[in-house]
Amino acid sequence: GESKFIKRRNIKEKVTMDSLLRENSIIFSTTLFKNGSKGNIKFNRHWFHEDYVFLLECLQNGLMFCGADECLVKYRVHNQGRSFNKIGAAKHRWNIYREFLKLNFWESIYYFFQYIVNGLKKYS
Repeated sequence: GESKFIKRRNIKEKVTMDSLLRENSIIFSTTLFKNGSKGNIKFNRHWFHEDYVFLLECLQNGLMFCGADECLVKYRVHNQGRSFNKIGAAKHRWNIYREFLKLNFWESIYYFFQYIVNGLKKYS
């Protein structure tokens, strides 16, 4: 089918743990690492959003993410993709807050609310 441009994602100049917990502003397919910088951090297939967990682990281990204001990738979104099911994605995000990061209930509520609000802005 025919493709059409929908929108450009604005990337944060600097990503902190707090900003990543509120909204995943990093498009993983555009992420570059300096050779050897990520140590032995690997994808953990236990988590549904393993790329998001990987980014969180990188931040926990002192890595920094800086954004570049240039178009590095174009991608298609379709209703067969894993991230299309927003209810399922929200459940998995909650599990990451509670089980992976071990945030307390109120911290989890706070970041989950931010996640919902940012998600509504992104897809409206």
